[in-house]
Amino acid sequence: MRRGHMTRLVSLALVALVSVAMLTSGTASAHAADRAPQVDYEAWRSIPVYHNGRIMPLDTFARLSAEVVCGRTNPTVAPPAEGVDEPGDDAWQALFPDGGPRKWQAAELLLSWMVEPERWEDVPFLEAKHEELRRDVLDIPLTDAHGEFIAGVSPRTVADSAGLQERIGQIVTARREAAAKGEEYRLSAVDKKVDQLFRAYNLYRELTFDQRVGPAAQRQLQIELAGLVDAWMAIDAKLKSSELGSVVGSTLLSAANKPLLDLYQLFEAEPQSLDRADVAAKLDALTAATKQMQESTANLADRLEEEPPEALSAEQVAELRKLVGEIEPATRQLADQSADMALVLFSEANGLCVIPALNPAALEADRDKEDDLQAPWLGLQAVLMAPTPALGAYPQAEIEDVRQAFAKLSDRFKKRFSEPAPFESAEREFAHNLRELGTAVEPARQKLKIRDRDEAMVAYTAYPTAATTSAEVRYNTLDPFRWSWVVGFLALCCYGLSFGRIRTPMYWAGSLLLLFALVWTAYGFYLRIVISGWAPVTNMYETVIFVPFVVGVLGFCFAFAPILAPAWRNAWRLSAVPGTWEATPPSEENLRMMSPAAWSTANVVFLLPRIALAVLTLLVLSVWPYAAGGRTIIGLLPNVDVGASLPSMNDAMVWIVGLMVLVPTVWYLPRAILAAVVFPLTVLLTMRGRVGELWPQVLRRRAFAISATTVATACWIIAWYSPVLDPNFRPLMPVLRDNFWLLIHVLTIVASYGAGALAWGLGNIALAYYLFGRYRKPALATGVDAALRTGAADTSSQHGANMATSSGGGARMAMRPPEACAALAGYTYKAIQVAVVLLAAGTILGALWADVAWGRFWGWDPKEVWALISLLVYVAILHGRYAGITGNFGLAAGSVLGATAIIMSWYGVNFVLGAGLHSYGFGESEQGQIYVGSCILANWVFVGLAATRYFTMTSGGGPKQPPQPTLPSGLVAAAKAENQEAGGATPIAAEIEEAVTH
Repeated sequence: MRRGHMTRLVSLALVALVSVAMLTSGTASAHAADRAPQVDYEAWRSIPVYHNGRIMPLDTFARLSAEVVCGRTNPTVAPPAEGVDEPGDDAWQALFPDGGPRKWQAAELLLSWMVEPERWEDVPFLEAKHEELRRDVLDIPLTDAHGEFIAGVSPRTVADSAGLQERIGQIVTARREAAAKGEEYRLSAVDKKVDQLFRAYNLYRELTFDQRVGPAAQRQLQIELAGLVDAWMAIDAKLKSSELGSVVGSTLLSAANKPLLDLYQLFEAEPQSLDRADVAAKLDALTAATKQMQESTANLADRLEEEPPEALSAEQVAELRKLVGEIEPATRQLADQSADMALVLFSEANGLCVIPALNPAALEADRDKEDDLQAPWLGLQAVLMAPTPALGAYPQAEIEDVRQAFAKLSDRFKKRFSEPAPFESAEREFAHNLRELGTAVEPARQKLKIRDRDEAMVAYTAYPTAATTSAEVRYNTLDPFRWSWVVGFLALCCYGLSFGRIRTPMYWAGSLLLLFALVWTAYGFYLRIVISGWAPVTNMYETVIFVPFVVGVLGFCFAFAPILAPAWRNAWRLSAVPGTWEATPPSEENLRMMSPAAWSTANVVFLLPRIALAVLTLLVLSVWPYAAGGRTIIGLLPNVDVGASLPSMNDAMVWIVGLMVLVPTVWYLPRAILAAVVFPLTVLLTMRGRVGELWPQVLRRRAFAISATTVATACWIIAWYSPVLDPNFRPLMPVLRDNFWLLIHVLTIVASYGAGALAWGLGNIALAYYLFGRYRKPALATGVDAALRTGAADTSSQHGANMATSSGGGARMAMRPPEACAALAGYTYKAIQVAVVLLAAGTILGALWADVAWGRFWGWDPKEVWALISLLVYVAILHGRYAGITGNFGLAAGSVLGATAIIMSWYGVNFVLGAGLHSYGFGESEQGQIYVGSCILANWVFVGLAATRYFTMTSGGGPKQPPQPTLPSGLVAAAKAENQEAGGATPIAAEIEEAVTH
């Protein structure tokens, strides 16, 4: 009672803490809402943006940018600290109406940076928490005048820090020297923070339309300038190659000679501190000169055709015509390059790209993928600020509308709190005008002269519909996977309270909360599928979310198996083919639902849709072409190479395995689909009038629910808080761009990790009982207990001391493990069975996909090897248990061994080995490796402690027992059967044992 009372108190305390935390969060949000009037940024947040190789809403771009600059997606920013920051003016005060810290939405923060950057110069929002960074590099205090720790630094402080500039120079030099030696330079801890701060500062400058040209734009401008100089030199050389050309060239080139020289000298004098206005002025002069040069060349060509100079002979005129004809395209190209350079000046690598660009190079099939991140779309800065010649090919009326709308938006943004309605109207107008411009550009894009046009890229980078970004904005707003762990934790608290008088209602509450968490997580996956277009297992983050989802589903199904299992068996029997081995005589369980005649009628009714589904399955898998070259998913005939008469060993193996997959799939998949369709109905029919009978059985299996909820919640928390896991959407590697194989292979293999995690959770609960539980007194070695021990009790060797016969004819028994261990062993065994089935299926399907992707069925890639090792480990555990080599304790320890193999396959290959063809899953995190390794080591220490107590307590030495009568074999068999029907629960054995001994 004391232990139960303590558990109740702990559980109630946990529930209270969560409730207080949620209430506090709600209260804080309410106070924040009172301080800052609510402004709707929906239209601004939903604007399509092209970034990192994909189209996303501006809200996502803003979150990514804020996370880099401020360290958080929706940061809380404090005003300049007294005695630390020395603001040049009071412009920052408008950002903090109450004079205190304020939480900013990422989209609002981005717009503020764009339209009022002067107010942010002295605000310490750039993340700079590191002590050595602040003290030794920036030379600024760690705390303010009140002793509060300062986490940020202002842009002005970074710009004026000589120590930071010196440290950046040292890092650049060290990297150069290491690259020259063919080595990789590894940053120290403080240098990583210096590099991170410098990147954050440069990104902020790029986003604020800063007059200083950023590093990325500087590099691109230098490349463009080199191209201009080369084009100029080529024209000059061609003209000088002819006597007449040199005379004409002095006239043609003179106009552009000085502007080009001025621009070149500007880059030579100030390559690292270019002012955008200075470069723009010189580019305007150069663009006008090259345009004039192009027009002069065209006019000269016309005059030579219409009125050739009388002073020149016919041969000289012909020579001059040929020369002008050669340089005219070059002058046109020179003018175009000047305009392009002006466009590059107002484009930043990490800027806000808002409309499709008229850039043929970005739409070529053999384009440079490194330039593919921003080139397909044009930046907002270029749309708003680039000179007219640079945007000559774009719709000018729409560009002017966008510029006016942004000017209105900027003006009304500064009054958004006092006048929210005009701002929201300006926001919608800007988004509408931007959409009009993006749509108007499309006809011009279609007419671009593109060498080897990539039609897929052209279609993908077209301006999207309004609904395209709505799902991602909703995903960002809901943040579904955060609520997965919150609701899961509440479910765990309810399970902790499910005993005594409130046992049933709290168990129901916990189960409903767990079910809600699973449905909510499934909705989060649905949103990710809609956003990315791919199955939700394309990166480590998604798998870490999906594994606990599978754990929760399996745990829920196993916990409610007394209700769900008979319902599924009834649904499965409904779809049986009449006259085959499937159509067995209706069991007593079946007859509770329908009469024999009704079962026969249902089988006939279900036959036609099953045949139709089987034909459709065969067509999809083996008839209709799926891959390039008309190849099907699974071939009915082996593939034979050109010129060969027989298939290769690889092709023969793929064909045999494919047929082994195809036949059962065509036969059983339609049956499973039909069974799933009628399953909700059979659940209701199965529960009809039997709730009171089935509910106690559900309660006895609550270990499944508690274990699954614990593991699922822990994994969801890790996914939410781990800095190693990136939740952002990334372009998928080409080898993974196949939704069919992603769905059936990756989902299956990752689902097997979930089954293994459930077995691991159950095994650790059992190990806790072995370590902390109350061991029972020795029992008789004959009769029911001895018989039941083979099925439900611990069957491990126990050092050979289960029974020691004394000279007196009695038996000396070892202490028996806690009663719950036997039931937990049965549950663990079932979870491992599921893991083996899924692992085997996933490994085979992965081998088939490997043949499609890489042309070989099996290549001993590290990922393949560890998947096979994991499968063999679990098969060995099942075999040991089935053969009686290991008992219940061995099964619990084996669940930890299997989980260790899975972690190596799942995490170790990606983050530790980092080798093989599965390079798309790789990552680097030394800190993560330490954490994971420490957890695995701690788990094995826990196994060792549990083993020490288990073997100590079960090594014999119990009291001597008098001889006991042996029960009839029929009663023993009946008791064993009843025990197995109850899922291995030991109370049956205890009841019979009590009846025998008393």
